[in-house]
Amino acid sequence: MRHPEKYQVKETGSFCCYTTLDENHSLDFLLKAQNFNIKNEIEVCSLTGKDKSRVKTISINFEELGQHISNELVISVEITESEFAIVLSAAELWVYSFDQDLAESIFKTLLEV
Repeated sequence: MRHPEKYQVKETGSFCCYTTLDENHSLDFLLKAQNFNIKNEIEVCSLTGKDKSRVKTISINFEELGQHISNELVISVEITESEFAIVLSAAELWVYSFDQDLAESIFKTLLEV
């Protein structure tokens, strides 16, 4: 993992915590987001087909994420709630919130070993 960055997004005023992950980093860490009471459906994008050349995007309940991660080649996940957003795309992770402390808390919780 690269050294995390924290900044305020000029266009929206929201706070962001960002880092890159190792390519072989397991996505299971996203399951720690359950600590933040995920209510909305989440968007998951994965590669499908014999040669993994087709992209499939679906909306699922958070409870289904663990099974999806273990059964599919997931390339991105977007969790959007009223107070925060978590975006994973390839090996990059962003946590956004208008509450800086909340963004940092979520980010720290997700990346704890």
